[in-house]
Amino acid sequence: FILLVLVVASALVPTPHQPPSQPGGAPTASGAASEASRLQSATDAVDSATTAARAALASLTGFPTPTNVSSVINPYINSLQLYDTFLSQSSMPATTQSTAHTAQAEVRQDVQFLESIDGLPALRLGAFLQQFETDATQLQSTLSTLEQELRSASAG
Repeated sequence: FILLVLVVASALVPTPHQPPSQPGGAPTASGAASEASRLQSATDAVDSATTAARAALASLTGFPTPTNVSSVINPYINSLQLYDTFLSQSSMPATTQSTAHTAQAEVRQDVQFLESIDGLPALRLGAFLQQFETDATQLQSTLSTLEQELRSASAG
């Protein structure tokens, strides 16, 4: 799971190269396509991190405890935070802005909720896991929509 976090981090770290701009500061078509491609990679990475977290929680052996659940959730929180930072620093194609803002809002809500695992009473763990599953399903739906929009933006 740590390797997945490193892969997500490498996809989300902004590169120092700035795309060339046209007069007025607008990115060129190739710069916009490059930015859409980077955003696509980061979105794919956080979608994979979500799938991995869901699978890791589903495969926990024995009765889940706050300690073993947090060992899955905390690295996932890091992946979500990196994605949030990436979205904050990216210029998105106009056709994807609405969905990207929705994804970012969901990520921020998820992080806030997931951080409640620290100090969570064991009796509340079942409700926590149900909410995680609901939130992860919603986030992956939004990410899927964003990925489709990004493919369209990259293609044209």
